[in-house]
Amino acid sequence: MAQQRQQLKTSWENYLGDAYASQKAYIDQATALDKTLAAERLNIQKQYADQAKQASLSARSH
Repeated sequence: MAQQRQQLKTSWENYLGDAYASQKAYIDQATALDKTLAAERLNIQKQYADQAKQASLSARSH
C-alpha cells in the first residue's frame, strides 16, 4: 500500500512538475498556519478560563 502511494505521488510529480511542488508547498504552509492558529486559540481559551477562575475565587472571598 505504501509503495502504491509513493508510485502515485511520483507519477503526479512527474506529470505536474513544478505546479505539484508549488501546490504541496502551499498546502504545507497552510497546514502549519492552521496548527499555529489552533495553538493560539487554545492559549487564549486557557487565559480566559484562568481569568474566570480567578474572578470566581475573588468573588467568593469577598
